[in-house]
Amino acid sequence: MKVQATKTMTNALNKELKGTRFDGLMRFEWVTMGSDIYTRLVSSNFDDIDNDYNWNTGKCRAIKVVYPDGYYAMDNYITTRDLLSLFHSGSTLYDPGDTVETFAMKVFERYEI
Repeated sequence: MKVQATKTMTNALNKELKGTRFDGLMRFEWVTMGSDIYTRLVSSNFDDIDNDYNWNTGKCRAIKVVYPDGYYAMDNYITTRDLLSLFHSGSTLYDPGDTVETFAMKVFERYEI
C-alpha cells in the first residue's frame, strides 16, 4: 500500500468510513494549497512540506478532515508524515503493516472528536 496524502488515499478513507461507527462524524477531502497557506493551516515542519510539495504545480497537498457543522469543530489536516506514522505504529519484522481496514480505523480513531 502506498501511504501518501493523495486523492486515492482520500477516496479509500471515505470508502472505509461507510458503515463504521465513525460514519457521519467526519469526512475526508483532498486539498492542495500554496506553501505559505500550508505552513499556516497544516504544518510548518519542513519534513511535512518536503513530503507533500508537488514541484510540477508548486502546491502542497493534504487530506482535510471535515466535521459536521453542528459540532462547531475546526477542520483537521492530515499530512503524509501523519499517515506514515499511523501506518508503521505497531509494525514488527513479522507483521510489516496494516490492511486497508485496520489502517483506516487507526486514522478514524486518531481524528475522532
